Amino acid sequence: NEKTHLLDYVGGQGFRKSIPKNLHVKLGEGIAGSVAASAESNIVPINRSNNQGMIKALISNEDFTYCYSYPMIVKKHLKGVIEIFLRHPIASHDPERLELYEMVAKRAAIAIENGQLLENLEQTNLELLQAYDVTIEGWSRAMDLRDKETEGHTLRVTQMAIKLARLASIQENEIQYVRWGALLHDIGKLGVPDSILLKPGTLSDEEWMIMKQHP
Repeated sequence: NEKTHLLDYVGGQGFRKSIPKNLHVKLGEGIAGSVAASAESNIVPINRSNNQGMIKALISNEDFTYCYSYPMIVKKHLKGVIEIFLRHPIASHDPERLELYEMVAKRAAIAIENGQLLENLEQTNLELLQAYDVTIEGWSRAMDLRDKETEGHTLRVTQMAIKLARLASIQENEIQYVRWGALLHDIGKLGVPDSILLKPGTLSDEEWMIMKQHP
């Protein structure tokens, strides 16, 4: 957890009992915390000295004999710790088993990193869209404030444009573009001089030529 700098228990498989979801461990504490702090894997027998804290909640009454603990690191950033527990006793640690567990930890770290990158990208895109939306709406309101004669016109055009777009079976994910276009359809009037835009009487031919440039 990058905010609390704690290891939060996320999930597991193969346990005999259900594991509470609110388990946490500080960096440097217990097997997982030590592995996270050192960024180095560790293989330890399960005994009373290390059967405490979060690991105690995980392994009580599970008859585990060994814990293989690996840091999940990608691009020098710690993503978490993965632990594999054994119930059966072993005489020696099989090199192929160790290589497999290390590979699993590396693949898991990459998967987490990719998931976080995608989530961050989606959040960034959403924030950009929202900012874009607010900017366009601000321009539209500025237009309405400048030309009191058409106040509310832009909003009505936008609502009608969206209704027409849906009647025309335009895809819902493209409706946003219709909305933006409608909000901006008169935005060029911001560049029309007040003497023309706010003129109470009929516009001259020359003034009409300037007014017609606003789209």
